[in-house]
Amino acid sequence: DRSAMSFDVPSLGLGSLPAAPSGWAGGEWSFSMRPLVRFVQHLERLEESLRQSPRPFHLAVVGGGASGCELALAMQRRFVKSAGFQQTLLQANRRLLPTFPDRAGHLMDEKLQAAGIDVRLETCVVGGDAGRLRLASGEELACDGVLWATPAAPPEFLRTSGLSVDDNGFLLIRESLQSLSHPAVFGTGDCVTFLPQPTLPRNGVHAVRQGRVLFDNVRELLHERTLAPFRPQRNCLCLMNTSDGQAILSYGSFATKGRLVRRWKERIDRAWLESFDSADMLRRLWSEGQRRRAVVRNLPVENS
Repeated sequence: DRSAMSFDVPSLGLGSLPAAPSGWAGGEWSFSMRPLVRFVQHLERLEESLRQSPRPFHLAVVGGGASGCELALAMQRRFVKSAGFQQTLLQANRRLLPTFPDRAGHLMDEKLQAAGIDVRLETCVVGGDAGRLRLASGEELACDGVLWATPAAPPEFLRTSGLSVDDNGFLLIRESLQSLSHPAVFGTGDCVTFLPQPTLPRNGVHAVRQGRVLFDNVRELLHERTLAPFRPQRNCLCLMNTSDGQAILSYGSFATKGRLVRRWKERIDRAWLESFDSADMLRRLWSEGQRRRAVVRNLPVENS
């Protein structure tokens, strides 16, 4: 309702949305992968529509990063019983998974082809409306629905907030996770650009690790003490579900696939979800904060 809200120390973890071409008109079956709740609702409505009125349905997935590829494979499996359901994945880059090693992209391409998904590389979507997409080549692609899984775009709110943002509208933050222009404001996750490493990938690994530093630094700021820097790890483990009982693993320059990778992914994911006992999580964060400060000050650490 745009009412004013007072605060002591705000932290912006607004996430991001897939970017669509300017002026995109969309249609009934045009949706994006975020927010997740709305995406699931769209899928359920589409599933019910195809069940009640069986018909051919061509879905265009725009974006060949990890999210776009995983979602395309998951939907192909989900709609396998819907006769005439087909997908075309459009990727502006010359290969899939451009921020991953080449082998990971090749493995994902094999999975998409095996699932019967048409993959079109170096294909940039510049506009369109319900029933068609307009490509940079001048070609038009007929489709019944569009799923946007393009690279992250920041919330529009940030551009008009008065906070310092980069050329793309992402919140600029220092190594302490504080806003460049407003030190009393913190930012984490997909909506920020980390100034010490402006090209740092926006992924869940970094966002989770930022959360631990954020918890500590908000407390330190309120007590007028020195804040700790966020030090992102050099390589991140990425496990991508291919919806066929396997998964693709990517770490640094290494990539592989297999059923063991899928089981490992499920184990990690389940452990992560089960860790969300709020009281226990706060105790662990507090304990970790004590350890971090003790290491900096060379003090003994009490176990809690």
